[in-house]
Amino acid sequence: MKAGVIGMGAMGSGMARNLHKAGLLAAVWNRTPERAQEIAGELEVQAADSPAALAQACDVIITCVSRDEDVLAVFRENSERTVAVLDEEEDILGVIYASDLLRLIDEAAGETLYEFTGVSEEESVLDGPVEKVRRRYKWLILNLGTAFMAAAVVGLFESTIAAVAILAAYMPVVAGMGGNAGTQAMAVTVRGISLGQVSLSTGKRVVANEVIAGAANGVITGALVAVIATAFSFGEFGLALGAVIGISMVANLVIAGFFGAITPLVLDRLGFDPATSATIFITTATDVLGFFVFLGLARAVLLPLL
Repeated sequence: MKAGVIGMGAMGSGMARNLHKAGLLAAVWNRTPERAQEIAGELEVQAADSPAALAQACDVIITCVSRDEDVLAVFRENSERTVAVLDEEEDILGVIYASDLLRLIDEAAGETLYEFTGVSEEESVLDGPVEKVRRRYKWLILNLGTAFMAAAVVGLFESTIAAVAILAAYMPVVAGMGGNAGTQAMAVTVRGISLGQVSLSTGKRVVANEVIAGAANGVITGALVAVIATAFSFGEFGLALGAVIGISMVANLVIAGFFGAITPLVLDRLGFDPATSATIFITTATDVLGFFVFLGLARAVLLPLL
C-alpha cells in the first residue's frame, strides 16, 4: 500500500524541476497526453503512457511542493524504496530512485569540499596551469588581504618579539591550532545548517557548546604546549613562558569555537553560502585575535622579567 506524503512544504514546482535537472526523474505522466508531452519536453525527459508505468513499483509518494529536506527524510525512512513525485493536481511527474539520490548527495558533498577550499566546482585535476590560476587567484588575493591584517597585529608587538625572540617559534602553533579548531566548529555548524537542524535564531546552544568545547580542548592542548615550552626554555623564562603560551592557547581555541559557530549562522541569515564564505572570516579572527592575546600577554608578563 502506497504511503501518501502530501503537502509537506511550500517550495513550489521548482523542487520537481531541480530534481529533473539532476536526472532523478525518468519520465512524466499527465491526464492530458498533450500536457504530458509539454512537460516532458520542458524538462527534457520522456513522457510515459500511463501512471502505472511510473507508480507500479513505488512504495512512497511525495508532491512537487515537498521540500528537499522532506524528500531526504522520506528516503532515510525508506532507503530501499522508490518514490513517486506528484504535481499540485496529483498527477505523477516522475520517480526518484534511491541510487540516483545518493549520487546527487555525493556530488553535493564534492561541491561543498570545493567550496571549503575556494576551488571552483568546474575545475578538473587535468586542467592546465593557466586554467587553475584563473580559477583560484581571486580567492588567494582575498586571503592575502586578511593575512596583512594579522601581519599588522604582529607589527604592533615588534619590540616584544625582538626582546623575546622565542615567541616567534610559538606563533605558528597558536595560529595553527586556532585555525584548525575554527574549521572543525565551522564544519559541524555548516552541516547542521544544511540539514535544517540549526539557524541563527536557535543557535545559542550550538555556539555555547562550541565555546565550551574550545575551552576544554584549549586546556588540554595548552597544558601540553606549556610543558614543552617550559622544558625547552632552558631556564630563561621558565614557567612564565609556559603560562603565556598555555593561556593563549585556551583563549584562541575559545575564539575559534565562537567564530567557527557564529560566522556560518550569521552568513546563512544574510543569504550567503557559509561553506564558501565562512572560512576566511574564521581564520582572520583566530589569527588576529590569537596573535593579539599571545603577544599582549607576552608583553605584560615576560618583558618585566628581562
